[in-house]
Amino acid sequence: MRCRFTGWALALALVGAPSGVWAHGSEYVYARLILGPQPRLELSLEYEDNPVVDSPEQARRILERELLLGFGGRISDLAGLAPRAVWGEVKVFPQSAPVPVPSPGEGIDHRLLTVTIDVACPFQLSLKAGSEQAVIYWVDEPGPERPEAPSRWKILLAGDTAPVVDGP
Repeated sequence: MRCRFTGWALALALVGAPSGVWAHGSEYVYARLILGPQPRLELSLEYEDNPVVDSPEQARRILERELLLGFGGRISDLAGLAPRAVWGEVKVFPQSAPVPVPSPGEGIDHRLLTVTIDVACPFQLSLKAGSEQAVIYWVDEPGPERPEAPSRWKILLAGDTAPVVDGP
């Protein structure tokens, strides 16, 4: 009787769980900060095989309005930094992500809207309070002196702010 109740309770809990529980990796915003002489932030969001986002227009609205960038005490969304942002589309997830991502050629046509922006340090990334998105954020520090250094990474949920990045 106890096992039956436990199984039933688990099934009921999962049915009532928020849609984010059913995650399969394509619904996250991927945010990669590349440190170097000119730090660069690359943001990607899948819209082809994403249970949460169904068009490039919706992906762009999310990236423009829900991610906040902080520079020297000022906070702005990407829409406010429009002239500095370069938009594009790719079919491959960032392979340097610190979490498993779909590999190219898995039989699913992936389409990710991307935006790249040069940032000035000190720099801080945050996710707007009330957002239904989650961000996988990591810092790549390329260079011969650190060829296999692990990435520093964090998952940002609504209202979260990443640590300040002071520079390379």
